[in-house]
Amino acid sequence: MKFKQLLLLVISTALICTAGAAELRNKYLALNFSENGSFKVKNLATDEVFNVRGRFTLYDGSKKAWMKLPAPVITQNGQQSVIKYKTAGFEWNITIKPHGKIMLIDAVLKNISSRELLLEPGIKLYFSGVKNIKKCWAGFGYTDAFGKKKIIRKGIKGKVEKHTSASTRPFPVVAVFGKKSALFAGGVPFDPISYTACFIDKPKADKSSMGYSVRTAILPKTENKTRFTVGIVRNNFGNKEAVVQAYYDSLPQLWAPVVGQDSPYIWGAHAMYLSWWWKPEAELLRRLYVVNEWTYCPYKRSGDIAARKELWNYRPKNRYKKKYSISGTNFNFKNITRKEYIALRRKQFREYGKEFGLMFFNSVSGSWCEVNLAREKYPDAIVHDKSVPLYLKQWSTHHDHEVRTFQMGTSFAKVFRQDMVDMVKDLDLPGFAFDCSYSGAYYRGPAVKKNLPGRAWDDKGVFIDQGVAINNLADFTHNIIKTKNPAEKMAIFANGYLKADYMMVEASYMEIGKFKQWMPLLRYHIGPRPGAVHKHGYNLRNVITTWREKTPADFKKFMPKLADYTIFSQFKYGLTATYLSMYGTPQVLYVMPEVIEMMRAGWQVEVPVSFDSKGSTVIQARYGKAENSYIFLGNPYNYDITMDVAVGNKFLGDKDYLFVRKMRRSATMDNIVDNNETTMNVKLKSRVPFLYEAVCGIDQPNGKSAFSVSSLKDLDQQVYAVKMTGGKPFNTTVVLRKIRNFVLAQVKLNGKAVKFSDAKGAYRTAMVNLKSNSDLKFVYKSTIFKLNEKNLLGFGFVDKNKNVAFKIAVSVNATKQELQAADNIVKYFKFCAQKKVINSKSPVVKISKLNRIPATGNWLVIGSRDHGASVLLTNGRILEIKSADPEQTVKLVQYVMDKKFEYIFPFKNVMGLYTKQLQHFKMLGKYLPYSKYFETDK
Repeated sequence: MKFKQLLLLVISTALICTAGAAELRNKYLALNFSENGSFKVKNLATDEVFNVRGRFTLYDGSKKAWMKLPAPVITQNGQQSVIKYKTAGFEWNITIKPHGKIMLIDAVLKNISSRELLLEPGIKLYFSGVKNIKKCWAGFGYTDAFGKKKIIRKGIKGKVEKHTSASTRPFPVVAVFGKKSALFAGGVPFDPISYTACFIDKPKADKSSMGYSVRTAILPKTENKTRFTVGIVRNNFGNKEAVVQAYYDSLPQLWAPVVGQDSPYIWGAHAMYLSWWWKPEAELLRRLYVVNEWTYCPYKRSGDIAARKELWNYRPKNRYKKKYSISGTNFNFKNITRKEYIALRRKQFREYGKEFGLMFFNSVSGSWCEVNLAREKYPDAIVHDKSVPLYLKQWSTHHDHEVRTFQMGTSFAKVFRQDMVDMVKDLDLPGFAFDCSYSGAYYRGPAVKKNLPGRAWDDKGVFIDQGVAINNLADFTHNIIKTKNPAEKMAIFANGYLKADYMMVEASYMEIGKFKQWMPLLRYHIGPRPGAVHKHGYNLRNVITTWREKTPADFKKFMPKLADYTIFSQFKYGLTATYLSMYGTPQVLYVMPEVIEMMRAGWQVEVPVSFDSKGSTVIQARYGKAENSYIFLGNPYNYDITMDVAVGNKFLGDKDYLFVRKMRRSATMDNIVDNNETTMNVKLKSRVPFLYEAVCGIDQPNGKSAFSVSSLKDLDQQVYAVKMTGGKPFNTTVVLRKIRNFVLAQVKLNGKAVKFSDAKGAYRTAMVNLKSNSDLKFVYKSTIFKLNEKNLLGFGFVDKNKNVAFKIAVSVNATKQELQAADNIVKYFKFCAQKKVINSKSPVVKISKLNRIPATGNWLVIGSRDHGASVLLTNGRILEIKSADPEQTVKLVQYVMDKKFEYIFPFKNVMGLYTKQLQHFKMLGKYLPYSKYFETDK
């Protein structure tokens, strides 16, 4: 026993004493710690030498001086180092471990004193050999020249946004950029931090330093956790881009929609008031790919979303607006009784909310309240920050001035959050709309005395940034419904830099200057999350200021270019357009399935593509990672561009990837793989978006190798083929992506089956030997469609006279969802008749409740099942749709049906393209031609 105790003592002592020699590493950098807690940073990403050493720093805000930290205790436990500092007033435990491309640092400061501590923990990096460093970054949307002056950023406030009355927010990082590498330190996005700072020193004698820190105010006997990062990455494809991508790759959960990939409310376009101003039309919205709506003001006053009885007769500053609308039903707060209003709101949301994704507009993230109401009821919540506007004048309620308030730890927070819970229960909501989800307003009221997250300090005292409270509200909202199914959680549709599932960018693609100015930084914060632009479509008055002098012939020249610019912008930024850009320009609507699929894959900032376009600008974007990667290239010119495109595979994942042009039916592409690059010769047609999908990943071949890659797709299966056409034999495992609503059913090499497994989100084959003329074949089977497109469209929906020729059958005990799905089919053909896609006098589809299908006639049968979905055709006359979610499965079938029953939306009066303009160009009620360029690549 004594021997074992002695052995443990020796081992533990060794762990402490040898920690200085221990090393933490990932593929990109290594950290070596010294006994005093400092560390050396070794660049493993490239052969570029920075000669970096670093240390942790702590500033005392009360004494206004940097602390001299005591000797730490350092322990090493595998790939994790712990540094512990202890004084009479606090303990600081710092845990460092590799995490993807970065070193993630959890720093816990514990106040063991009897007084509040105002501290500023941070990281400082010293580096030499700086001649190759030309640029640096302090977290905003631009880089600075390195060496000309000292760069200093204090706090998290950027430029004030005019529309939102809040400021932009820096990405939490400081970085310098060499010729081959980016060196950075920073924090973790969306952590509850109210104040960050960074600096980059002007170099002296080929030496410099930089640092990143946060401020925290810690109450007695409490603790605060702060996360830091250190990293070095290759910057072949952009400086800021490489750093942000390192965060996306290392901490993907921060940008993953909490409601998940199965949420029906975030993968598509938003209604842009179609479902708010007017009664929602299921078929209209479906054809426009609408999945949610920003439903304004479903409450009488800001700060009282519950419409409390005691506040109903509160007198506002101005007269009530004459008319409000919830899904086409108007009401006037001046005359309506509370009982009438509560009943109306409940009826509208329960009838339309979940079907059309009506996001309850949430009193501007709960961050505003009518000024007199706030002063009377919630004075502790008012945010007095003179650096940003205190009021939003007549914003959401239009009849009063609204004051900025704080909804965390205040009386307002308690009431407002309970109201949210009550609204979810009463209205059966799909989610909430968070407007003005920005940071940059500092709250200094009574609640800062509580042990709340995000407590910071400056020369005016302790405060908490409003962004911390809004993110905290987002976490609260996601957990209102206690469920293990992400899709059942409340979805959040937000405008801003903070947490949400679906992001609104309040600008038109036509606002080019605005996009160039602030979109890069906003896009970094949005990350791979889905979203949409929200503004006045083509904005023709500002884009073509001389439109009155243009002719109809001119319109037919410039309007398709504006549509193509919108399409390219969607792929570039990973955002959808709204119907304002779809009426009259069917090309924008045509690309929506691809835009949505790319959003699902996840926009990425770093595009590892190189080519020689001989001076022509090629628009680029990238989605997904590794075997789930997609590349977008767009040629904006009036001439075609032919060039070799090289994809840097090591920036995508751990394999070499083979690509084919992403088409709906079939495509073929030659690939050359050499030295971790895949090269394709492409001909980019003028103003046509080109998407390339990764078919599989292979181990590095034995030298330069050639492959022919092809795809053949249908509803029921997708088949991909890879033929090795040149190169030396080599052994490899093959990694294949998962395709939504499909499963990999078969892998064959030269006609013989290859074993594969389903692991870590991908399919992996057994080892195979590839040589010249080897044929690999991957067959995916649909989990939904048990018939091909030809058979589905061959079903007898209509007769030769284009009259409806089928009936719908549901069970005698049909569920509400089954009946709704059946009704959506009825609405589909009503829409077709109304738009003269079929005979305008066609009879309406009939729904019958049956236990047995009749022996004659064409029947569309809708039913339920416990899991998944199935669409199949029996005897050519019974089309059966069974699903755990009949509405969503019917919607999938309808999108296939659109190929037979296509409707092109003509130009009409919409925001940004008005009746007088369309009449001037003689295009009202007409539309432009379009090309189906995503069908087959011959």
